[in-house]
Amino acid sequence: MSVIAKERPGIYSNYQASEIIWGEKTGKKVGIVALSSCATNKVYNISSLSEAKTQFSQDNTIYQLCEIALKNGAPQISVVSAGEENPDYESAFSLLEDEENIGVVICDSEDPDIHELLKTSVVASSNNLKERIGIVSYTGSEGLNEWATTLNCERIVLVAQSPVDNSGQALSSCLINAALAGVISSKTDPSTCFNGSKLRGISSLNLNLPEEEIDEYIGLGITPFEIILDEAEIIRLVTSKTTTNSVSDKTFKELNTVLIMDYVISGIRNALKRYLVGLKNNSATRRSIATQTTIELEKYRVMEIIDSYQLPSVSVDPEDSSVCIVEIEFVVLHGLNQIQIVANIKV
Repeated sequence: MSVIAKERPGIYSNYQASEIIWGEKTGKKVGIVALSSCATNKVYNISSLSEAKTQFSQDNTIYQLCEIALKNGAPQISVVSAGEENPDYESAFSLLEDEENIGVVICDSEDPDIHELLKTSVVASSNNLKERIGIVSYTGSEGLNEWATTLNCERIVLVAQSPVDNSGQALSSCLINAALAGVISSKTDPSTCFNGSKLRGISSLNLNLPEEEIDEYIGLGITPFEIILDEAEIIRLVTSKTTTNSVSDKTFKELNTVLIMDYVISGIRNALKRYLVGLKNNSATRRSIATQTTIELEKYRVMEIIDSYQLPSVSVDPEDSSVCIVEIEFVVLHGLNQIQIVANIKV
């Protein structure tokens, strides 16, 4: 993915990842797009259940999504209605693209075409320096592999299980999306492992996956869940990015990789903004930029968000002397997925 500067002054970024190499934002909002009779040209900002109840009726899908997202730690929610009789999800997603500080976007639809619109919107926002991820769900009995393959993207999380009520009746799978979005947005450390995190308000699932299906889901880029002591838990939070040019690619398998990348790059962008005011693109300025970038990287290393880094390289763009290119390289500090015990026993 790349963010390419044209003529407008600003701080722009670009990333390239490999499996062993290779984002200060906390409390990001959850973006929700859903069917509703509310105005479609407005963003409703919700930070409490009482505000959600005031804006939306309590039996409304949006209210239910807000309730479970807040219950799972979402600090704030930005809601856009897609309409009701003739829903327009594309326009609703577009409206969310202009919102600042959104970390996760969900919707109430299981339609793969709507999922493509969400993916397009999330990628467009991220390219426009408003990095975010999207969560979509599908619980159809057929086409799971095709669905996952089509949505192959490091910024998309897939869900293929749905909650059920006490009578065994299936509920909207989007409730899991809202719970998961709340959990993700509540984390202040992007390197914190999500494995075993609880989804409050989800006490039963339509599918209890055997081990072989858990492996299959993760291989397809689908995040699996299980019920432990009457509460849903994340088994492993993965992205749908499994291939590049039809070749297996595990670079962005863990969602944490994307979150760390966004955290670090956006932090460095913010730290370098002051260099756009009144400075020349000379060797002294470039040395200062390199020093400031190193300070930022070291901060993230000490915070244990990244494992290590190379000293940044700062140079003049050979095609435009007013452009300064800052190249950084760092190693993501992954959470712990497994502990393997090897016993050598003598009898």
